[in-house]
Amino acid sequence: MLDEVPRYHILNHPDDVHNAKNKLTCFQTLEQFGMFEELIPWTQDQGQVEAWLQDGHTVFARTTLTGHSGAGIIELSGADTVIPPAPLYTKYIKKKAEFRVHIFNNDQHQCLITQKVARPGAEVTNWRVRSHQNGFIFQEPAANLPANLTNRLQALAIEVTEFLGLDFGAVDIIWNEHEDHLYFLEVNTAPGITGRTVDFYRNAFESI
Repeated sequence: MLDEVPRYHILNHPDDVHNAKNKLTCFQTLEQFGMFEELIPWTQDQGQVEAWLQDGHTVFARTTLTGHSGAGIIELSGADTVIPPAPLYTKYIKKKAEFRVHIFNNDQHQCLITQKVARPGAEVTNWRVRSHQNGFIFQEPAANLPANLTNRLQALAIEVTEFLGLDFGAVDIIWNEHEDHLYFLEVNTAPGITGRTVDFYRNAFESI
């Protein structure tokens, strides 16, 4: 059976998936390709974390590098905060909106953009970590977003999947309205799929 493997094209090679789902190696790889301003500010240096906290920023200690849905995040704020040991820290950036961009084959025509929004009736207590557990769901992007934002989201998502060697992925991106800047958070190689995303991936795989 193993002799048959070279005859087929593997989508999302396991080595690339392993590299992408680890948040630290993901950031490091993207920086090797020159992506710096597009990445959420991150560090492994507790001294840098202390400086961010002294400046009044909120910082997330990422106690696991492969967690999802907000797992393994410790929120830090205040100059006197005790900084827990963690393999990765990210600075919180205020966001007007958070998106998940599904990209297949690095093709803007095989792209589905969804936005994280509060679930109707949910009592949201944490708008910084927009996870399902915190009351958020995915839906169509809001109609009042800037007209060129779609193209920018597509372009950044394509860059991420291309540099990481992925054939497809669900790229999480935030938009800071004040700076009018997009920041990459992470890429999901096995995203949950419901509703329109089911049709998106079925059509994408059938197109091969």
